[in-house]
Amino acid sequence: MYPSPMKLTTARLCLDCDEVHDEQRCPSCGSESFAFLARWVDPGDQRPAARLARAPAATDPERLEAVRALTAPGPSSRGAMRRMLGALAGLATVGVVGWVWTSSREAARRDHAPKAPEPRPPGAGTDGSDLL
Repeated sequence: MYPSPMKLTTARLCLDCDEVHDEQRCPSCGSESFAFLARWVDPGDQRPAARLARAPAATDPERLEAVRALTAPGPSSRGAMRRMLGALAGLATVGVVGWVWTSSREAARRDHAPKAPEPRPPGAGTDGSDLL
C-alpha cells in the first residue's frame, strides 16, 4: 500500500476518515485534522524483546511489599470512608430539610391565597335579585 515503511513517530490518524498517513493532508479526504499515533502508542527506541529483558522480576520482595502497602486498606482509608459517608448523610439531610421547607411554604401559600368566587349557575343573577 505504501511505497516505504512508515515510522510510528510520524504516523498520523485522520480525524475525518480514520486513514493512517504521514503527510500534512490526508491522502484520502484531503483533511488537515489529524492526531499523531504516538499519542496513544509509545514508539520506544528499542525492540520489545530488549525492553522485556530489562524489566525487573515480578517476584522482587521490595516491589511486592510496596504494592501490598499501597493496596491494603489501612486506618487512613477507613477514616476517609467514614468522612465520605458522613458527607453523604449530611447532603441527604439538607436535601430532605429543603424539600420539607419548600412543601410547607407552598401549603401555607395555598391556605392563605384569596379564594376565587364560586361560579354562578347559568341564568342566576340576571334579574337583579342577587344585588339586594
